[in-house]
Amino acid sequence: MLDISNRGKMESLKRRLEGIVKSTSQLTNPTLSLAFRAMLAAISYADKTLMESSFNSLLEALSSTAQEIVQHEIRETDETMNALREFWRENVDGCPCENFDELGDAIGSLIDQRLSRMTRAREELVTPLAETNYGAANAAQLDDSIRSLQQFKQAIFKDWPFTKRPLPPVNRQSIAEARAAIARGAGGLRRSDLIWGKDPSTEQR
Repeated sequence: MLDISNRGKMESLKRRLEGIVKSTSQLTNPTLSLAFRAMLAAISYADKTLMESSFNSLLEALSSTAQEIVQHEIRETDETMNALREFWRENVDGCPCENFDELGDAIGSLIDQRLSRMTRAREELVTPLAETNYGAANAAQLDDSIRSLQQFKQAIFKDWPFTKRPLPPVNRQSIAEARAAIARGAGGLRRSDLIWGKDPSTEQR
């Protein structure tokens, strides 16, 4: 039951609804638009019967719209990941390149934009609706899609050769061993050995 006795709460509800209108304005849903207008009008008139009726109609319209938004965001995310995989196969995999920074930044920005849109849809629409009896039926699919994209990003950038990435620490034990070997008249270690440590398989037997 909708409580209209607290005017402050009703004004807060009105502002929240207006915020949702703005966040879903890119969608043309006549039913949702009419439901919003009816609800806002009912709040202005403070008509309890009209408010309860229009509020239920609004929740139904929001639930339907939320499912459309979730479907749209999941589809866009799947298409983004597929496009990145195809681009990688055709333009990056096996191709020599001196600097991958610009490409990495572009891919990261694209993924972050997708994550931002999905997270916003969840926080501003799906989660509030979950507190009612009119939640989006595919809300769990949105959570799965967000996790999938986060894992996709993590896998891409796990070993990405950013030049701005900090260099690995110098292996001081290898340096000490190299100095001792040089003192005995043996050859020194390569620069990579000083960083990562000497591979025992390369030692002369």
